[in-house]
Amino acid sequence: MTPPAPTTSGSTSAGESQGEITGTGTTASSGGESSSEVSGDTQSSDRCADATCGPIDLLLIIDDSPSMAQWQPALEVALQGLDAGPVGEVLRGSCDVHVGVLATGALYAANPPPCQGLGSLVRIGAKLCPGGAPYATGADDLTPALGCRIGVGSDGPRDERPIQALLQAMTPELNDAGGCNDGFFRPESVLVVLLVTDEDDDADPEDEAPGQQTPGTPQAWFDSVVEFKGSSDRVVMLALLGESEPVTLCPWIPEPGDADGSGAEAPERLRSFIDLFPRRAIDTLCQDDYTGFTAGPVHTQLQAACAAGRTP
Repeated sequence: MTPPAPTTSGSTSAGESQGEITGTGTTASSGGESSSEVSGDTQSSDRCADATCGPIDLLLIIDDSPSMAQWQPALEVALQGLDAGPVGEVLRGSCDVHVGVLATGALYAANPPPCQGLGSLVRIGAKLCPGGAPYATGADDLTPALGCRIGVGSDGPRDERPIQALLQAMTPELNDAGGCNDGFFRPESVLVVLLVTDEDDDADPEDEAPGQQTPGTPQAWFDSVVEFKGSSDRVVMLALLGESEPVTLCPWIPEPGDADGSGAEAPERLRSFIDLFPRRAIDTLCQDDYTGFTAGPVHTQLQAACAAGRTP
């Protein structure tokens, strides 16, 4: 099913060439505002006036298919460490940070119904998150808040659709009051997306049935994200992906029968999508330690996102 088109509108900034960026932001609708909610908004504005970084929505999209088991241990170490070192300093310096996780399969059974579908934020990863909340905020201790979400496992469907998960996450159905992602995306924030997958978002005849991919083209995906967020300036795209053939440190080797495969597939469609964003960073999944990526390019792009987030 093709995700509904985002309903917010905006203009795409042209002529941008610094760094690498992608993201989305949705406006969660709400009922009437109480006096306490208005007071909270005022306090948030005051914090942002003095903070070193504007509001950030950090969205981790993690492949939960069987073949990801080979990469999960090192990945969890790196993602768990986002609250430490230079990245942690940036997140804590934000006046208001949201952190959420998406899985890439059509069904994420660990979540409670009705929030098991593609695009619903992870509430139960390695364990149930406190209160079953769909995302963490700067008021939470980010170390356990990350830990309960990033352990999505490798028991998910083999038809990875990371971009459809992203687009679906932005739909009004999930973001209206009471929706599965209610409150996560904010129009004033910078959206930072970190995508991790060992396969492309396509239908490989040797591995998946036709149609098990995100509909549309990389350009159409980009247009939807930018329309949703209002400007590509307010999106950062980061990714750990397979390498392009013929030179790769871990060639993709599909397994016969019901097994998934080993190595990492060349992500042609995903790279085409990410390369359209002016702020972006891509590194290879074919390594044993991802902390250099998080401490280097991820930190650099978060700093750039801070500068963008403080621009009206």
